[in-house]
Amino acid sequence: MNSDGFSETISKLLIVQERDMRIMRCQREIDQIPRAYKETESEAEQMRLAAKTAKDELMAHQSEVKKTELEIESVRQKIAKLREQQFQIKSNDEFKALNKEIVNLNEEIKVMEDREITSMEMAEEARQRESKALENLRATENAIKERLQALGERQAGLETEIRQLQADRDHLAKSIAGDWLLKYNRILENKRDQALVAVENGACAGCRMHLPAQVICDLKKKSDLIACSFCGRILYLVP
Repeated sequence: MNSDGFSETISKLLIVQERDMRIMRCQREIDQIPRAYKETESEAEQMRLAAKTAKDELMAHQSEVKKTELEIESVRQKIAKLREQQFQIKSNDEFKALNKEIVNLNEEIKVMEDREITSMEMAEEARQRESKALENLRATENAIKERLQALGERQAGLETEIRQLQADRDHLAKSIAGDWLLKYNRILENKRDQALVAVENGACAGCRMHLPAQVICDLKKKSDLIACSFCGRILYLVP
């Protein structure tokens, strides 16, 4: 191959490589999108869990209030029955005993009413927490919906860009000698980065190893493909 043909092939390979690097960058970003989806869904799930926890706490306190109300009603019914019995007995001692029992039951009611008030206050606090959690959940879900939509659009855009770059790359590759293109493709697949690198200050720009003088001399002839003896990348001299 003459020097003009050599320079032209190197130029074409550099353009192909530029397309390949862009394709790789796009693909790496696409590969990260599922992780972004997962992280976004995880964030939503945490907010849903927080809302459910707040709701469960509210229901537990409401249940406690209802339970206490039933207990208070049960004791009041006992007091009512005891008062009926008081009208039926004639012994003063029995009357006093029933009255003492009524007093004790009324004390129990006071204790239960205090417990009921505490449960109601806790229920109100839980209701506020639930309201806040639901508000946060709605805001988060709206933001997540937009984020997921943006991720989908970004992925679609990247896939379109890759198809365009690949078509352009394939078109350019058709005009490159088969043996050179094969070598380039093999190195690219192995290195997963640049297969064609410049010589900078007598060193390979790929591995930074200093090149023997004979390699530089052979490159100046511009007649054949020269690879770095250290990393195997294709070398070229910057004009």
